[in-house]
Amino acid sequence: MQRLLESVLLLTVILSLAGLAHAGVVVKDRGTYENHRDFQFGKGRRIDLRTGTTEYSLLLQTFKEDLLLPPGKERCRIGLLTNETDRGWYGYGFVDLLLNGNPVHDCPAQVTSIKGGEKGIVDIEWDTREAKVVMEFSCQENADNLFLEVRLHPKRALRSVKAQLLCYPGDYAKEGERDRWISTAKRDVQAPHGKEFDVPLDKDEAWVFYYDRIWDPAKTGSEYHSSCALLYPPREPEEVVVNHGDYSIHTRLHYPASTKSIHLILWKFPGRANAQALEYMKKLRWEK
Repeated sequence: MQRLLESVLLLTVILSLAGLAHAGVVVKDRGTYENHRDFQFGKGRRIDLRTGTTEYSLLLQTFKEDLLLPPGKERCRIGLLTNETDRGWYGYGFVDLLLNGNPVHDCPAQVTSIKGGEKGIVDIEWDTREAKVVMEFSCQENADNLFLEVRLHPKRALRSVKAQLLCYPGDYAKEGERDRWISTAKRDVQAPHGKEFDVPLDKDEAWVFYYDRIWDPAKTGSEYHSSCALLYPPREPEEVVVNHGDYSIHTRLHYPASTKSIHLILWKFPGRANAQALEYMKKLRWEK
């Protein structure tokens, strides 16, 4: 994925722990578990990617009403933990792909590859009516970001391709105790309390930082509160819109119907001050 991404995007990240011993990315399949929370999900499977500085955990969540279906027929959503927190990118379903308006997560998912080493890789595959879809999650040793490459192998004509991302920056909290913001290279936008609105992004806004000013780890001192961020090659999507709300924040990336691959870079910043994480994003060097 990295070579493909570098053809449209050059990313320079200065690693603060560059002098650490090289142990490689440790990828561990922790197997299935029962979800005892009062959610719509019944069971899950957890796969950890430990870079040496950060641990990303992919959670494959199965819907409760699907538990009686034969194995391999369950719908599945992908959640993301970072250093055990589900704040920021949602731990119970943060990414989905819609082909001709049909969500991929309504189909069964299969883990087809798990690899560790200098680069950690987890491949998850869906066989849908429209296409075979592979989501490859990967990370480099000592890195604090997670790469996502989506590969499409269409079975029929695609009229629309859309990726959707969901986050809850800071903390969930109750109404009146949240102050959601997004920042890009050009602007800072606050969500109106109790409302939501669309923020279309320009081509020179290739990264988005999502955060909450009340639940800033610099104020709360909690390692569980987390902002998050997204970076994408600006040439790939036709349109990117952030549906900005004071609870959940949805980001929609619309791609040409001819798209065969999608590339995204994701961050979560648990316990890191908003100002520090935002400064990190502003220092990224990238080229179109």
